[in-house]
Amino acid sequence: MDSRPEQTSGYHLFLEPEGGLQAWLKQCIEILSELHGGPVFPPHITLGRASGESDEEVMEQTQTLAEAFSPMPLRLGELGGEDTFFRAFYIHIEAPPILTIFHERVSDVFATQEPRTYMPHLSLFYGLPTQEMRTEMAKAITYPKGEEFIATRMHLYRTQGRVEEWEKIGEFALDE
Repeated sequence: MDSRPEQTSGYHLFLEPEGGLQAWLKQCIEILSELHGGPVFPPHITLGRASGESDEEVMEQTQTLAEAFSPMPLRLGELGGEDTFFRAFYIHIEAPPILTIFHERVSDVFATQEPRTYMPHLSLFYGLPTQEMRTEMAKAITYPKGEEFIATRMHLYRTQGRVEEWEKIGEFALDE
């Protein structure tokens, strides 16, 4: 993480919802961004950080990881928020234990252990809002709590710099 809280470096692996749920989440992120001044980003659940000497090296390792895991069900849980830029306002993700194992495998393969415990979530807003702003955000949206979707693909992003600079460089089917 860069010394500036709104910047990252390297690569990240995401799971992204698809179809109607993805469209709804994308619209929600755009609305909250417009209302409260945050960046727009793709709806995703972060699996972990990745690292490597080149895009090709990271893509090769990501392909191997994708082949080791099957599609998995994920469910939208409660709303939450923290006083950190990338966890400002989110939906908790209820997931099978295999998701935590998947996260640990990503951390092992790329040697990118995180200092805090993995907590699957889907961010709706990045920034540093006050608690009052988070309360307003929660009132401004209705979301399909409990809706389940199947994560079928892993997405690799180059996440160098500010959120607006992130670039998807690969998409990998989880082994069926």
